[in-house]
Amino acid sequence: MMANNENLTGTQGLDKNPQNINKKGRPVSIKNQLKEMLLKDGELPIPKESFVKQTETHYIFKLPTQEALALKLVNMAMSKGSNGFNALKLMLETFDGRAQQTVDMKTDQVIKYQNVSKQFPDKE
Repeated sequence: MMANNENLTGTQGLDKNPQNINKKGRPVSIKNQLKEMLLKDGELPIPKESFVKQTETHYIFKLPTQEALALKLVNMAMSKGSNGFNALKLMLETFDGRAQQTVDMKTDQVIKYQNVSKQFPDKE
């Protein structure tokens, strides 16, 4: 349904329901987050306010879901084994698209068809 004045100012419009306004805007997509992360040459700036706690071996940060998923995918791609290869393949297909494949197929089968103009005489 297209927006018109009735939809915008009716009983369901944002002027009647200001709590439905998304003040932060559209969230960043995982694809864009991953692209941004890959273009930073391994450096990942994390805001200080994202810091949660420190253990003996790790710093724990609270990250947005998109950033956490992108980071996990990059870590998987850099690991050894089939998981690393699959993650790398997924990232390449996301940005470059799948490689085009051609199929050469020959058949001796004859396809029979009906004359559809007899079924739809007004379309002749």
